[in-house]
Amino acid sequence: MILSKKKTPVYQKIVFSITEYLKKKGYENIQAQGIDEYQDPAHITRKGADESFTPDLTARRDGSKHYFEVVDYPKKDKNLIVSKWMILSTLAKQLNGKLHLMVPHGQMSFTNRIIQSNNIDAQVLSLKEL
Repeated sequence: MILSKKKTPVYQKIVFSITEYLKKKGYENIQAQGIDEYQDPAHITRKGADESFTPDLTARRDGSKHYFEVVDYPKKDKNLIVSKWMILSTLAKQLNGKLHLMVPHGQMSFTNRIIQSNNIDAQVLSLKEL
């Protein structure tokens, strides 16, 4: 499995805040990693590769499936994040949804550089705006 996030209290607090935000925005069938009240999102496996990962959150609105990722600057391989975001963006498009990158303070320029240089279709939202 790639990009496995530790379920730290800070991570759980961020994910819980996002679930509250999604409910207010009219999203349904919310699935969130590491939050007891929610089912974990399904694992995604890349065809022809031994890579699998789980989105931080998924939700539906108006029949479309949306993927949500908490941006975390990589300490190891940035290519894994690029790969994950590209796959989630493609899946979201196929399901008439969108990839949403939820960005903590200090990581906005990193996020924008990655999506622009790799042509990733994603909506970027600062966690301060929640």
